[in-house]
Amino acid sequence: MKLMIVLATLFMTVHLFAHGGNKPGPHGGKIKMPGMFHTELLIKNHHIFRVYLLDMKFENPVIEKSKVQYSFNGSDKVICEPTKSYFLCETKRVIKGHYTLKLFVKRNKMKGVATYKNKKMNH
Repeated sequence: MKLMIVLATLFMTVHLFAHGGNKPGPHGGKIKMPGMFHTELLIKNHHIFRVYLLDMKFENPVIEKSKVQYSFNGSDKVICEPTKSYFLCETKRVIKGHYTLKLFVKRNKMKGVATYKNKKMNH
């Protein structure tokens, strides 16, 4: 019985890490899986970040028929602007310290919510 629990835990851990949670995405950002696709969050500075909508293989960023909105620390949703291969998001708030950033995304016909939390406190 203990062996089954250990194997099940190991399988679930490997499965979670297989979706990119433990390593940077192809553009150096943080990966989440809000549905049958991945989001990659890349913070450029204290007010600007990029969101890539990637397929299951962490490739083929899509902006056509797609949409990204974000909520920073529970604020109202803000629309991000599409560029050639990613969505550009700007905020008047400073992105540092402890924060929760929720991405409300649509990649083609698939929708999802990706939550990124930073628990680090910057001084």
